[in-house]
Amino acid sequence: MYKSFSLLLTLFLVSLFSLLAIFIVELSNLSKDSDAKNLLYFQALNHLRSSINLISQIDIYDMSKECMDTLVVDDDFFDIKLEFSYISKRLDCSDNLSDEFDDSITKGIAIIDIFITPKSDKYNIKLHKRVVKKLE
Repeated sequence: MYKSFSLLLTLFLVSLFSLLAIFIVELSNLSKDSDAKNLLYFQALNHLRSSINLISQIDIYDMSKECMDTLVVDDDFFDIKLEFSYISKRLDCSDNLSDEFDDSITKGIAIIDIFITPKSDKYNIKLHKRVVKKLE
């Protein structure tokens, strides 16, 4: 009788420890997945900041060149796209919204939309930032 109870207790404890081990492994995998999502989110934020720095350093309104409509930045993990629209008197820009402003103050305004999306469908990270730059 004692042997059957000890065998039953042993089976119960082994199954309990197995379930506990499975639970620990699942929590570990969830933690690693969450860490990967956080890492990709911070990487996307860094791409957003570097895109804003890029906008501040380039001459968007160079009259000797064509107007910029879109700019696509190549990356391994993200699709980075910058879309330009303008409020200016320059007529060769495709997304020129208006030409009714005082050009003694400024040549116009560029509205830049930055879109950052992951190339993988596994992570749902989508960032958008609108930047307004005065054309000089």
